[in-house]
Amino acid sequence: MLATTGNPNGRPNSDVVRPVISGIDIVQGPRRKWTIDFGTLSEEEAANYAAPFEPVKTHVYPVRAKNRRSNYARKWWQYGEVRPGMREVIDGKQRFIGTARVAKHRVFVWLSCDVLPNDQVVVFARDDDYFLGILHSRLHEVWALAQGAQQREKESGFRYTPTTCFETYPMPWAPGSEPTSDSRYIAIAQAARELVQERDAWLLGSDPHDRKSRNLTRLCNENPSWLQMANERLDEAVFAVYGWDPSIGNEEILHELLALNAFRSNPVSPAAAE
Repeated sequence: MLATTGNPNGRPNSDVVRPVISGIDIVQGPRRKWTIDFGTLSEEEAANYAAPFEPVKTHVYPVRAKNRRSNYARKWWQYGEVRPGMREVIDGKQRFIGTARVAKHRVFVWLSCDVLPNDQVVVFARDDDYFLGILHSRLHEVWALAQGAQQREKESGFRYTPTTCFETYPMPWAPGSEPTSDSRYIAIAQAARELVQERDAWLLGSDPHDRKSRNLTRLCNENPSWLQMANERLDEAVFAVYGWDPSIGNEEILHELLALNAFRSNPVSPAAAE
């Protein structure tokens, strides 16, 4: 069968021309930028996408060929950091969770797997509402604020570092072993789903002229009553799974999370406690 795309491999250029998203797109609204992404393809495989490959060869190769990092120079048609691990874990999913690496407000959003996140987006390879609910809760926000790096000015936000903000966070259940039929799991998932639905409806708006200025930073700054109530419903569900009172302050939250983290890292056996 003859190729109908003009490419020798018969494949469409849409395989390697993708929308790209950065942290600013998450918190300030999409800029609708696109990128040429050959992923982990070899040079020969990439060259089979003729129209995208030629401008990369013309404009990227002269710069990358001089790069001191031999791998960057040798694989000049690929991104400097291809992140094959990230690509592998989100492959086959319909969506995944993303958050801006640096932001004033810590928000988590659903991203389509058609989108390529850049290095200013922290990616979580999960597609369930429960997991987004845990990340978006007050408990996780308090932990992340304490473990992240504050920027010079508060308005500039803080840096979310996965190794300190996420990997050390004591989840209710070990990731991958959550009891999906547990009423507490279901409550968190439902509250998270409702929060995202209401948030997305606000972002869409009813006035096309106002829609351009609607973004998550503005929404969090204004913090309308409906958003406060949606966050409270989610927090109540998350506090319930830990068995804690939702009215406790942030210092006590951090104290309890640190204690839980320490216990899980070094649990005291009954024999040692005697």
